[in-house]
Amino acid sequence: MTEILPLDVDAFEDTTAGWPPDEVGAYLRLLMYSWRHGAIPADRKSIATVVRCSDATAFRLWHRLSAKFPQSEDGCRRNPRLERTRREVAENAAQLLLNLDQDLEDLDLNLGSKNVRTEEIRSSHGTEDCTVSTMRTMHASLHRPNPIRYLLSVFCRLHRERLGVPYAVMHGKDGALLKWLLQTHEADKIAHLMETFFDTGDEFIQRTGYTIGIFISSVPKLIAHMNADRLPPQDPPVGRKLTAAQITLRTMRGDDDEN
Repeated sequence: MTEILPLDVDAFEDTTAGWPPDEVGAYLRLLMYSWRHGAIPADRKSIATVVRCSDATAFRLWHRLSAKFPQSEDGCRRNPRLERTRREVAENAAQLLLNLDQDLEDLDLNLGSKNVRTEEIRSSHGTEDCTVSTMRTMHASLHRPNPIRYLLSVFCRLHRERLGVPYAVMHGKDGALLKWLLQTHEADKIAHLMETFFDTGDEFIQRTGYTIGIFISSVPKLIAHMNADRLPPQDPPVGRKLTAAQITLRTMRGDDDEN
C-alpha cells in the first residue's frame, strides 16, 4: 500500500526558510521515515542511513534537525506537528467510517419503506418501480465484499497462522492473479483451496515458497488432492491379497478385515 505524507507545505516552507539544501532534504527524509515507521532512529548511524549521507554529514545536520524531533516519553524521537497531523488523519478516518455506517443504516431504512410501496405497485400493476430496483442493486453492492480483498485477507491469515510470519503482499501482481482465478472459480472454493495449499506439505510448494503465484500454479494439483480426499475408500479386487499398508489403513478406518 502506498504511503502518502500529508505535508503542510506552508509550515514546511516557513520552517526551512534560509536552510541550505542538504538540511532541507534531510528534514524531509526524516519526516517521511517518521510517518511510515512512527518515529525516527535514535542513533546517529541509523539517521545517516535514513538521510542517505555519511556519518560526518549526519552529525553536522543533526545540530539543527534534533530540535525538530524531540525525544518522547517512550524514548523515541518524533516531530510534534507530524504527530498532530497523524492524530487528525486517524480521527477523520474514524469519522468517515461512522458517517458511512450511518449512511448505510439510513439506506436500509429507506429500502424498508420503499419495499412496502413496491409491494403495493406490484399488486396493482404487476411491475416494480425502477427507482426501488436501482436502490436495491446499490444496497447489495455496498454490502457485497470485494472478493479479491477477501481472498488476500484469507491468504495473509493462513500464512501467518501456518508459517508464523506475515505475508508480503504484492497488491498489483497478487490482485491480478486472483482476479484471473475468479473467472473460473468461486471465492469460497478458492479460499478452501488456500487452506489445502498450506496444509498439504507438498515438497514443491515448500521448496518454492508460499506465495500467491505458487498457489495459482498449484491449483490443478490442489483440486486433484481435494477430489482424492472425497473419494470413498476402495477395497481391492476379490482374490487379491492386501498389502501391509492397506491392512493398516483398513484397521485405522475400523473396517472389517474379511480377506
